[in-house]
Amino acid sequence: MGTQQNTALTRALAEVPGARDLVVPARPRIVVTPFQTCDDCDRAFRSPTPGHCRDCREIREYRGDDVRVAA
Repeated sequence: MGTQQNTALTRALAEVPGARDLVVPARPRIVVTPFQTCDDCDRAFRSPTPGHCRDCREIREYRGDDVRVAA
């Protein structure tokens, strides 16, 4: 009974001028970036690739070295 009503409604809407404009567009797929753990401080952060969190990257950039910092 439910599918018959849906089919009848679809046919009725197809006959109404401008009904196709009322259809809600498909929602874009949401991509969720996974959590990674910082190699230096074990802080969780979102990134497509493993590495260092923002704070540790800034410290490394400031120091100009690639040495692990003891936390």
